[in-house]
Amino acid sequence: MNQSIENVEFELAQAIYSLTNLRPKKIGIVTGHGELDSLAMDGFLKILKELFSVSHAQLTNPAALKPFRVLIIAKPTQPFSDAEKYNLDQFILKGGRVLFLIDRLEADMKQVSHEGYLAMAYNTQLEDQLFRYGVRVNAGLIQDQVCGKYPTVAGQTGNQPQIMLMDWVYFPLIMRYGDHVITRNMDACATQFISSLDTVKAIGIRKTPLLFSSPTSRFINSPVKIDIAQVRREMSEVFHQG
Repeated sequence: MNQSIENVEFELAQAIYSLTNLRPKKIGIVTGHGELDSLAMDGFLKILKELFSVSHAQLTNPAALKPFRVLIIAKPTQPFSDAEKYNLDQFILKGGRVLFLIDRLEADMKQVSHEGYLAMAYNTQLEDQLFRYGVRVNAGLIQDQVCGKYPTVAGQTGNQPQIMLMDWVYFPLIMRYGDHVITRNMDACATQFISSLDTVKAIGIRKTPLLFSSPTSRFINSPVKIDIAQVRREMSEVFHQG
């Protein structure tokens, strides 16, 4: 009941904001480093465009960043230059905000279908900058026994393969959240091939962890050998790093 009431309150507040938001704030989607394209971000961008003015942003031109209130860096796969990192840092120092959506390792189910696939770290050159902001994205993947399902062939009936949904530990199902308005009343959050974060001391920066893996999880350092056949095997080990 409480969650239903809060959902109604959220919808009402969003409607009022839309009606009174005559000059939408500008959000820049950073490009130039192999980030997700518009097709991959379609649903995300549609929601943003309901409330904000959204366009692409290049870090090579600091003057072009001035109109933006927020920059979004979505899954970069190629290096950032020192000049780009400097411009990004200056944007933050002048009051801008940045949403870093980082995949530390290169891994998805298309690649994992190949036997003996090794998930290697992307070389974005952002590690030193994030470290100065008080965060380290660890090069590895979380395995969690509280996880999502993946369809796999479990046997044959005649000539027909039998498909079953089986637990896949690289798809952690997040059900533990930090005490913050962003995560209040959230349902389970499905993830795929995620890394862990370490917080490090940074003067003047406050860090609030929002999502936590379960107590039955563990972290595997890069390079990570991912075997789809692992889905078919019963996971007898107990993980306790979450």
